[in-house]
Amino acid sequence: MGIMHSSFTWKHWIGLMVTSAGYFLPYKQLVSMSQPVYSDNGELLDGGFDLKTGGICEYLHDVIYITLFVQLASIISEKFWWTYLVVRCPI
Repeated sequence: MGIMHSSFTWKHWIGLMVTSAGYFLPYKQLVSMSQPVYSDNGELLDGGFDLKTGGICEYLHDVIYITLFVQLASIISEKFWWTYLVVRCPI
């Protein structure tokens, strides 16, 4: 953005917001899933979710990796934004 500011358009700002959300939202969900739960007296009730299992954890990791690929590959061509069509809804 600093070097090529003359070619930076409103589409790039929207892309930056989409990819930032593509990092922030899955990461926030993974953090909340992995937090342990304690009772009032300090006893461990739940040790948190194992992030190496499949299911929604695997899906959230895939979203983060695809977002990374889209950000890096979109330097070459804007057509790499179509890669987001690979992401399916987990439900």
